[in-house]
Amino acid sequence: MDKRKKGKKMATQMAATPTLYGRDAQRLLKSLENKPTEKSRQNALKLKEYFKSFEGKGK
Repeated sequence: MDKRKKGKKMATQMAATPTLYGRDAQRLLKSLENKPTEKSRQNALKLKEYFKSFEGKGK
């Protein structure tokens, strides 16, 4: 890209989400019924805080 040009860059197009059928669709729907455990939630919060600590570094 020419460094002299300024302005906004155009976003790239996202890939299409595949349509699921049969066993794949049933397996996905069944997996959505599973609720995360309290320990899983706590681990997610720890990860979120860990990665949040990187924001702003290197600027």
